Amino acid sequence: MKDKVIIEARIILCKQVAEIARANGLTQDDVAIHSGLARATVNRMFSGKFAVPIDTFLKICRVVDASILIENSCK
Repeated sequence: MKDKVIIEARIILCKQVAEIARANGLTQDDVAIHSGLARATVNRMFSGKFAVPIDTFLKICRVVDASILIENSCK
């Protein structure tokens, strides 16, 4: 059950980053070139099919100009 929640969260995050990239006029090729990653990696991440390491995720976020907000849910 917990794994399913994590997978669903990963898919949502990756698709949100993909939407931001498109909104900023960036193609997957653009993101791949500017991040130094393979286009296939970007494609799999944007489709939510590939769990990328956090450093790769952050690199892509930087390229597409996406910010990440972490909040304490235990308030």
